[in-house]
Amino acid sequence: MRSRSDITALKTLVISGGHTLSLVSGDVEDRVTFQLERLVSEGLATRDSPKSGQGTTYRITALGKKVLQEFEDNQKG
Repeated sequence: MRSRSDITALKTLVISGGHTLSLVSGDVEDRVTFQLERLVSEGLATRDSPKSGQGTTYRITALGKKVLQEFEDNQKG
């Protein structure tokens, strides 16, 4: 079973169509980056290389969508 933070991060990627992190680092962004990097390492998200002057963009993968759908199906009972 996935953690609540995994599910929240995956839902955020679906809703936003991807999430770009700014170049400014802080506690919250560091935690979000750690979470998203973990999803990338598990194949649930991808990371686009940052362009000059922009942050890194993360997107949900087909596997991430499948995991999210399975979670939502299990919640329905």
